[in-house]
Amino acid sequence: MNTANPVIFLVAHLIPSATSGSSASSLAIMPVTGGSLDPVGALSVHSSLTGKVIDGVSIVDSCTALSESYGAVDFCLLGWDTARILNVLQRVLPDVRRLVGERVIDMSTFDSVLKTMPNGAPFKVEPPSASLEPGEALDYVLDFYNSTLDYLAASQYEDGSLHSASSAVLGEPTNAPVIGIGGTPERVAKLVEAFGDDWVALDANDGLYDAVLVLNPYIVLEDGALKPFTEAFIEDFDSSWSNAYKNPYVRDFMERLDVDVIRGLIDEKAWCGMLDYRIWTLLREGKKVLVSNVRFPDEVDVIHSRNGLSVRVASSTSIEQGVPDVTDSIFDILVVDDGSPSGLEQQARNIEELTR
Repeated sequence: MNTANPVIFLVAHLIPSATSGSSASSLAIMPVTGGSLDPVGALSVHSSLTGKVIDGVSIVDSCTALSESYGAVDFCLLGWDTARILNVLQRVLPDVRRLVGERVIDMSTFDSVLKTMPNGAPFKVEPPSASLEPGEALDYVLDFYNSTLDYLAASQYEDGSLHSASSAVLGEPTNAPVIGIGGTPERVAKLVEAFGDDWVALDANDGLYDAVLVLNPYIVLEDGALKPFTEAFIEDFDSSWSNAYKNPYVRDFMERLDVDVIRGLIDEKAWCGMLDYRIWTLLREGKKVLVSNVRFPDEVDVIHSRNGLSVRVASSTSIEQGVPDVTDSIFDILVVDDGSPSGLEQQARNIEELTR
């Protein structure tokens, strides 16, 4: 992934015909910056049947000019019912469809995201009115996108600090223990299993995983087939994120969503806010919480903010060989996995004793 490339959103909306009800007669598109969302090109209106320009300039020409101006640029489609928009692009504007690839944000999927917030959705999730002019419809999409980002960020943060949800809304958490575990996914999974079934296991990446499932991008499989991610996740990846991440299209989408969109446009600590909220709700129910795949200092900070312990699990071979790991210093405890299940179970009991 090359995060140095600027991101340009192609804000698009299918404009219904005035005489044919919901049948789209034209496609309005406008390029805006991925950061400030300022227009970087003129409004383009193309026929959804032939691709010919109805109003403004050709979006193909605008994209070509932007590519030449920046040298390298990543285009991302933003709109409502993007599956239909992609179909139109594929039929009549294939060059633009290729530029977008699998970088798609569908505003209709934000409904389920907003409903999961502590105070619920503050506004209705609905597409632009059919009575709006093309430019007004695109402004509506942009305004809704902006409002959603602002609301999600405000729901996670207050005065620049993590809060997830106020005590008045959720109640005070109990003194149940929290343990964050870092290391290779295989060793982390073994240590989590050693703690037993009376712990609730979270993953530090759960927020990212949920976002990918909600956005449900189309991905290209190894055999070249195009399939929605949620279907491929079950049918082709055996519901395993490790397997899914091996697919280059999935990996690219996840990294761009993580770094370019969420961390870059919303807040670099947004995932930590979501993680903190999940931990909080479980503690409030008196449940013991394990957080697997902790990797970064800000994730360890979340664990510590809930009076938890951070644990790094490493192989006995790496310890014996003195292999340095710069991440070890951010963890409270180093656990050595000697390959013995009983050894890990004993260490898990020892760590649980420390939490008491």
